[in-house]
Amino acid sequence: INLKGNVQLDELGPDDKLVKTIKARRLTVNSSSNTVHAPEDFVLNDASGTVYGRSGVFDYAANTGYINDGSFAHGGFFFSGRLVELSPGRHRYKKARLTSCEETPPHFKIRASRIYLAPGSYFLAYNNFFYLGRVPVFYFPYLIYDLKYDWPWMRVAGGKSGDFGYYTYTKIGVDLH
Repeated sequence: INLKGNVQLDELGPDDKLVKTIKARRLTVNSSSNTVHAPEDFVLNDASGTVYGRSGVFDYAANTGYINDGSFAHGGFFFSGRLVELSPGRHRYKKARLTSCEETPPHFKIRASRIYLAPGSYFLAYNNFFYLGRVPVFYFPYLIYDLKYDWPWMRVAGGKSGDFGYYTYTKIGVDLH
């Protein structure tokens, strides 16, 4: 089935509650293989959040899929990747970027070869380069961050000033009550 226009495809659970929504200008639905192909920009929304992509395929039966040039905001972080693989409870970003800066373009970011994200649980990133603006500042091979707990908390801020150029400010701590 080929759908064009302002398309919205909803998946309902056994109790007729909304489980997943895909919105796009064009969708191809293959009911025999339970797949949906989005050849253009689309938005996929489910319980973990909203994923944006340039194109992709989703298998409703297996609850898996992939997205080209995908992005996702979760837990104060913005994740993006050239290829995003979706599986139940996990996103895998290849040729990935990560930031908590809300500016476009971000003042600081981490570029990683891959990021594993378990929404609401943790993210794990490999082969990380930390950038201030367009300048790579340092490399670290492994980064893991627990999204379930707010401790030890980490605050990262960055920017650019006439006196100091690009800068980053980090704080890591534990709240004592």
